[in-house]
Amino acid sequence: MNYQPEIKDYLENRKYDISIKINPSLICNNFEKTRQKVCQSDTFKQDIHLRKQLDSSTTNIDKINNKDLKAKDKIINITK
Repeated sequence: MNYQPEIKDYLENRKYDISIKINPSLICNNFEKTRQKVCQSDTFKQDIHLRKQLDSSTTNIDKINNKDLKAKDKIINITK
């Protein structure tokens, strides 16, 4: 961090583009692509199939639901 201005000057002098290229639409597009990859993966299909198989066992369903809630909390904390 101490040499950041010197590094910046060096890169600018060498004609490298060091401008910040993050904008809201880019973030939304990346989030949408990630959401599509997650939703289209086989993981959700396997999860649904597993839940159907465990219909009679409420303790297993409770365990899965608790893990789901923990995963959702982690995702919410990551996006903050």
